[in-house]
Amino acid sequence: MTPLMRLSSFIVFIFLCFNSFAQYDKMRFKPIKEEIKTDFECSIRFEGYDTELLVDKKECDFIKLLGYTQPSILRVAPDLELIRVFASTSIVNKHYFIDLIFDIQSTQAIANYGGIFKDSKIKIHFLNGEFIYLSNLKTDKGKLSKTEDKTIFKAAYLLADYEAKMLKKYLVSDIEVIWSNGLEKYPVENIHLFKHQLTCLDK
Repeated sequence: MTPLMRLSSFIVFIFLCFNSFAQYDKMRFKPIKEEIKTDFECSIRFEGYDTELLVDKKECDFIKLLGYTQPSILRVAPDLELIRVFASTSIVNKHYFIDLIFDIQSTQAIANYGGIFKDSKIKIHFLNGEFIYLSNLKTDKGKLSKTEDKTIFKAAYLLADYEAKMLKKYLVSDIEVIWSNGLEKYPVENIHLFKHQLTCLDK
């Protein structure tokens, strides 16, 4: 191959590489839009007059919000979902609430996590980068089920008007929970859950 032919081949190679990178670059930096689901069913657990609280109440069913296992545990137990969090929203006397159930597949969870104290915070992150803090209404030190080898923690949060509006408007990406023994952050799987349930409560 003559020097001129080698130079021509090199120029063609550079052109093809640049063209491929340009196409890849367009794909890579294509803006990501939030997927908004508009077709969903309302699953209501209770609607009516609460004879104990003596107020009108409407509650959504508990639905799985996320599942999480620490990376160090995943390496030795790849199929284990250590923590499952279920969420339900409700409206009681025109006030919105969020209830969470932390279902931890361990009998050592109380020793590891401690509990969720009254007024301890949960930080809810939205996909747009904003976030809110909610305060737990009641201390829960966990309930051990030896027959099922798991521990259950419960938490409840009252929503201010602006917090309810944000949850109705934006999708959730992560939650951070302050346990008595430390803080842990969980990526949310069901990013539409709060938005959908709060919409159902308004119907």
